[in-house]
Amino acid sequence: MSEPSELHLLPCNIQYDGPAPVKSFFIQKNGKNKDKIAYLRGHELVGEVVDISKDWLGVVAVKASNKSSLDSEHDPSKGRNEVNMLAEGNFDSFTLWQHDVAPNMAQVEELLEWREVANSLHSI
Repeated sequence: MSEPSELHLLPCNIQYDGPAPVKSFFIQKNGKNKDKIAYLRGHELVGEVVDISKDWLGVVAVKASNKSSLDSEHDPSKGRNEVNMLAEGNFDSFTLWQHDVAPNMAQVEELLEWREVANSLHSI
C-alpha cells in the first residue's frame, strides 16, 4: 500500500462523502502540550494524535465499484448480501478532535477496547 493516510475523528457530522482538499482548508497548528489546534467553520477544535501502530495497522476500505461483482454476491436463499471492499489506504494513527478542550484520553481507551476483543478472537 501507499503512504499512510491522515485520518481525523471530528465531533460533528459532515454531509459529504468524497474527495476534498482537506490540507488546503483544515489547517492544524501545534498546541501547548502534545495537542493540536484547528478551526472548522470558525469553531476551535483541540485534537490529540492516537497512535495504534504498536499492535495494529488500520485500513481505509471502500465499497468495490464493480456493480456486477456486487450483484453476483447476492444470495437471496441465504438471506444475506455480501459486499466486496477494496483497501484504499492504511493508517497507523488518527487525530481525535473535541470542541475547545483536549480529548479525554480515557474515552480513547474505551474507543480502542475492541482491540482486546479482536486479539482474543484471533488467538483461537
